[in-house]
Amino acid sequence: MKTRAWPLAVCAAALVLASVAAQSPARAQSFAFAGETVISGRPVNPVLTGVAPGARVEITAERNGTPPFGGGPVLYRSRAVFTADAAGTVDLTAAAPVEGDYEGADGRGLFWSMKATRDPAQADAPAGQVVFTARVDGAPVATGRVRVLRADPAVVTTPVGDALPGAVFASLPGPEKRPVVILLGGSEGGSFVARTYAGKFASEGFAVLGLPYYSPQWGPQPQEIPGLPRSFVDIDASYL
Repeated sequence: MKTRAWPLAVCAAALVLASVAAQSPARAQSFAFAGETVISGRPVNPVLTGVAPGARVEITAERNGTPPFGGGPVLYRSRAVFTADAAGTVDLTAAAPVEGDYEGADGRGLFWSMKATRDPAQADAPAGQVVFTARVDGAPVATGRVRVLRADPAVVTTPVGDALPGAVFASLPGPEKRPVVILLGGSEGGSFVARTYAGKFASEGFAVLGLPYYSPQWGPQPQEIPGLPRSFVDIDASYL
């Protein structure tokens, strides 16, 4: 039987290519965050890895949200463009975008710069989920998800009772003595501030009293908190 002898140069080249392939695994583009779930106000640390060094990378962030004055959920979106570093990484906490919806290095930049769009909301998305998408030359290369919760799930929030209509008390469980915060809303009235922020402050170790002090009545809509003044005049200061 005759065997074919390959030229020495071809064999050497094949060995070099095999060695390079063995030492250089395929680069996988991916996002990493401080955790799968992050409490609002704490570091999120979004980092994209695995892109080509020096690549121009567009990163968008999207979440469902409710417009300030009511209505169904809409899609909020922000956008920024970065240049990947020599390691093929974009660390949003350390890197400033070259263009986009905010300026300067800011790990929360893509969160607070979101704006409402006319696009449909994400279907069946968990509350607080933010979807990051990285694109190079217009083509998606990586997607990541992080859920941002308004408050620590361990916070216990309870209504105060009839003595303070609409008021809630929020705190982390345990016997520790905690500094106290009293939350007072503005001219919007009602329970919005108490409901929205009591748990958030309690997540940071405060004992929080969310205290509505007037409850406006708009047209034929029923008053949200009966027993409180209906208009922002003659508020009893002793109540506060």
